[in-house]
Amino acid sequence: MQNNESREKFISTMSSLTAQHDRIMEQISKQFSEQVIPSFASKKIDTLKKRLNVEQRYVLEQQRVEQILTPYHQFMSKLLSEPINPPLTKEQLHQVEEIGKAIWLSKENYKATTSVDNQQTWHDLSPNDRRFIMGVNASSVKQQIVELIKKANNIKHSIDSLQQKIDLAPSAISVEEEDKKIQEITEVLGKTKSIHMNIKKKEQECVQEIRSLEAKLKGTKSTASNAVELADDVQIYGKIKEAIDEYSEKVLGWKIDLISREFDKMLNRLMRKQDEFGRAFVDRHKMMIRIENERGAEISVEERSAGEMQIISSAFIWGMIKAADLDLPMIIDTPLGRLDSYHRKNLVEHFYKHLSKQVVILSTDTEITPEYVELMKEYTSKQIMLDYNQKEKYTLIREGYFELVKG
Repeated sequence: MQNNESREKFISTMSSLTAQHDRIMEQISKQFSEQVIPSFASKKIDTLKKRLNVEQRYVLEQQRVEQILTPYHQFMSKLLSEPINPPLTKEQLHQVEEIGKAIWLSKENYKATTSVDNQQTWHDLSPNDRRFIMGVNASSVKQQIVELIKKANNIKHSIDSLQQKIDLAPSAISVEEEDKKIQEITEVLGKTKSIHMNIKKKEQECVQEIRSLEAKLKGTKSTASNAVELADDVQIYGKIKEAIDEYSEKVLGWKIDLISREFDKMLNRLMRKQDEFGRAFVDRHKMMIRIENERGAEISVEERSAGEMQIISSAFIWGMIKAADLDLPMIIDTPLGRLDSYHRKNLVEHFYKHLSKQVVILSTDTEITPEYVELMKEYTSKQIMLDYNQKEKYTLIREGYFELVKG
């Protein structure tokens, strides 16, 4: 990483601006060489365009007149080819022809659209030359050149400003090493703050404990015997704490062993493949379920099927309840959806029947089969059905759920 205000950074920026300024100046030079006359003679060009439009209209009008007079010229040619006695002079023939033209055009409803002053052509241009002149946008060219000059001036101003900064700026300095040291110091500072907070917390606890002991000593300071008794009490309390800690550790180990035994026993009782699992237990160090095959290799619980996962969780619940030694009611929701008939029967006969004195099973109609209905009648004291009315938005409680399903 480098400091952003380095001389090299300014030079790099100025180099980019200089290249951009050169390109704009090239565009201005090109515009001047190709469009300089239109840009400074815009009024003359606009006047010329208007005159060319008038002449164009006149030429078209003359073509229209010739088209209208074509039959007239044919008629006059035939008429004048006949002998006339006495013969007409050239002046008379010209007068007859012009009068005839006027009458013929009047008959065709022709009216001139150009004034007498404009009935002439000053410019003899080819179609390409005329299109070129009409396509020249003098005002637009002038505006483009003005905008380019403004842009070039702005960039030049930025270049001059950067040049001043370059003269004053230091050379680029790498600060990677400093950044690394700052990061390391920040990490150490964070850890130190955390340790400091923990020490402050412990200090407050020690202060409270000292104050408590001082209060006890103050009340018993009158006699030396009380102080001795207090010391004896402290020693006794220490022994009691050690005994409680030892008892807690042994009880925890015993409870884990009890859960492991009940878990392993129920799992092998519920599974169809009773020789698939060698041992199921609770790892007391990581507090997690582990299952091994007969060779002692661990089996991944997460890779089992959904039905097997349900059997494993049910067996673990069994172990927890037996270790708790509490007569609590159990509520089980949709327990049979992923199980086949063999495992359903095992759950009912070996698990639900002995799990607790009161077991509530919430099941859906898709889980219930005739075989299951007959089996559950033997082990249940009451069956009810919660029937939700979608239209009226209420739930109706009915007795005899299994009879309804079976019927």
